[in-house]
Amino acid sequence: MLVMMTTIAGIDLSLKQSLHTPPWAYHHRGEVWFVGCCLLLVLGSSLALVPSKAVVVGAGVFCGGLLGNLLSASADDLTVPNPFLIGHPAGIAFNLADVSIVTGNLLMMTSFCYIVICNRERLRDRNAVRRVFVAHLRRATRSERLSRRP
Repeated sequence: MLVMMTTIAGIDLSLKQSLHTPPWAYHHRGEVWFVGCCLLLVLGSSLALVPSKAVVVGAGVFCGGLLGNLLSASADDLTVPNPFLIGHPAGIAFNLADVSIVTGNLLMMTSFCYIVICNRERLRDRNAVRRVFVAHLRRATRSERLSRRP
């Protein structure tokens, strides 16, 4: 995961440096964004402990994108260049790190869904949630009826 993460971040940084970015395609990020991305990077890196290669690959791609944007923003006063453009100034500007974050997230979510579906017999009783909800509803209606009595 670490090799994948650093490779994606390195490619992203080299693309940002070598490709021309118009002035309108630089996006300023805030301190909250920076702290949130650092937190996501730490939490995403912990997914390397999940015993699924697909989840680890998705987490590596996701964290590589985060690392690329974090390093880029750190080097340029929290401003991230977006050299890939769709349309004109009113269009969409993005970078490889953005694509990696979305792709990694999709890979992880798809992998987690697959794991849950394949191991659904190991999940708790499906009717347990319904039973708890119905019991709570009965208690609420019973206490409501008691409070209405004169």
